[in-house]
Amino acid sequence: MRIGEVEAHYPLRNALASPREFFGEPSDLAGAFRDMHQRGFDLVAIYHSHPTTAAIPSRTDLEQNFYGTAVMHLIMSFQRAEPKLRAWMLGPDQATEAQWILVDGSA
Repeated sequence: MRIGEVEAHYPLRNALASPREFFGEPSDLAGAFRDMHQRGFDLVAIYHSHPTTAAIPSRTDLEQNFYGTAVMHLIMSFQRAEPKLRAWMLGPDQATEAQWILVDGSA
């Protein structure tokens, strides 16, 4: 099933100012949703990193999933020398790995 294609990304500042926890700055999030609405974009994916752990959703990732199962979650792990990127569909109590492909849109 094709979910969508990324046409823009919206980096968010960490409202917690913590190297171990992340919560998107509300004003950044509001601005991102406002811009998406104006441009007719739908939210298809959210990305974040796990600097010291695997690219597997944590309990916190599941608990703070405010977007239901319709949004893909991309997690980049820097646990090893070679970064690893995995995609997930999150439910309230579980995560299912998602299939995805990276297409270079510059061609």
